[in-house]
Amino acid sequence: MTPEITLPVAELKQVLPGLAKLVAKSRTLPVLQSVRVQRDAQGIVTIEGTDLDCHVAYRLKDALAGKPVEVVVPFETLTKTAKGSSETLTLIPDGKDKLRVRYQIGNSPIEQRISCPELKEWPATPKITAPAVPLDPQFGATLKDALQCAGDDSNRPLLHGACVDVTDPKGHYVVGTNGRILFAANSFSFDLKQSVIIPNSKFLLWGGFVTDEGCQLAVQHDPKDKQAGWVQLQTPRWTYTARQIAGNYPNWKNAVPTLTGQGTTLRLSPECVTQILEVAPQLPGGDDLNRPLRLSVENGELHLEARSKGDAAWTRVRIEGVTVEGPDIQASINRDLMAQALRYGLNQVNLETPDDVVLFSRGGRKCVIKLLSAPPQPVPNPTSPQPEAEAAAPATPSAEAPEATPTEKRNTMPAETTLTPPRRGNGQPKAEDNNGNHNGANGTNGQNGSALSAAVTQIENVKTGLRDVIIELNATLDLLRAAEKEKKTSAKEVESVRATLRSLQKVAI
Repeated sequence: MTPEITLPVAELKQVLPGLAKLVAKSRTLPVLQSVRVQRDAQGIVTIEGTDLDCHVAYRLKDALAGKPVEVVVPFETLTKTAKGSSETLTLIPDGKDKLRVRYQIGNSPIEQRISCPELKEWPATPKITAPAVPLDPQFGATLKDALQCAGDDSNRPLLHGACVDVTDPKGHYVVGTNGRILFAANSFSFDLKQSVIIPNSKFLLWGGFVTDEGCQLAVQHDPKDKQAGWVQLQTPRWTYTARQIAGNYPNWKNAVPTLTGQGTTLRLSPECVTQILEVAPQLPGGDDLNRPLRLSVENGELHLEARSKGDAAWTRVRIEGVTVEGPDIQASINRDLMAQALRYGLNQVNLETPDDVVLFSRGGRKCVIKLLSAPPQPVPNPTSPQPEAEAAAPATPSAEAPEATPTEKRNTMPAETTLTPPRRGNGQPKAEDNNGNHNGANGTNGQNGSALSAAVTQIENVKTGLRDVIIELNATLDLLRAAEKEKKTSAKEVESVRATLRSLQKVAI
């Protein structure tokens, strides 16, 4: 009797959306458009998908008695069949490249014979023998937050995932950055000997994986290269295995500003956060490439300011429920990145005048966002102009500032920081400072200072533009290479069909 595998449709419908994050129709090889379903000697049934770099497997809740068997099923066929069937779906091998699917629609039993890739074409699943490390229940949510900040720049592959950083014995971190925004969370303690970079994946961001039910991490190093190998995340039902990103993650701590106690601290109430998330997307300037928004602190109040490109007047909204400590200040920020930080639950904002970033934090979680223009500046006082040195002097820090510690004054972010230069349009503003910050009552520090500042700013704009052009050229080159590979693959397939037709022509009837 031919062995068969019967799958519960209700459970299958919960599994398929997760596998869809990895298995895609656009894959060149048919086997990568399929999933493998197998039952072992103990009756445990697993459903597995892969894209060669990642392997995802789901184990059914209940064991099914029967002989060991495995089949490869086209994913699209399995999805459509499960959607219309009720209760169960049975897979029956029927030759090396054929499969019978038995299911029921209403009261009507149906059996369908379909083509499928051969079992020998299925890529080998990596064997992980390293011991698994239990993870904190909050690790899953933290990992997803970090991956949302991961980069996709082909020139910086080390930023294509989240780093589990264990270099500091006092506290381990989960970190992710794309050069414009950086997320880091500590309060973890991982039983790992060295840091590991978990590659980003749509599956990891899927809500059905790494929930609060618990998770384990295993790292299988390559004996020839300690920085290469596989990383595996395992829950009671799911197993995710992927090639770890080899290399040393950049020193991200260089991008985190040191609080001197002389900057401005904003503490946001839940009502304040809700108001910002509702108001910010509606303010003018949303069609600008950078989607800029200016944070303006004046007389103990926070205002959001924005204007459309070319407009002189600012649209201004007062934000309620903000506790302000420190001097008046202004800073321009990307509104989408700010909203992302607020959705992480970070309700404290720190602005330091020498820095070109803004820090969002709450407990051991923090988010650093690169400003759109020059470092934040004191708000000008048009009624009583002062010399530049006096106007820029920070106010006396509040005695209640919780994180203020006397340190050396921080310089502008160093060149070797993890934050990369911003993308096109994200560079330093022009001398008019349409969407950025400004000094003095009329937006300048005097004619001489303004001219020199404008020249330096223009140079920075040119440098940033050239870097962006190189990035875009590399991305275009990658697309051309991919197109060339697809062309070669198509040519091989056409040649194969032609060879088959030639052989058929020789057959005598």
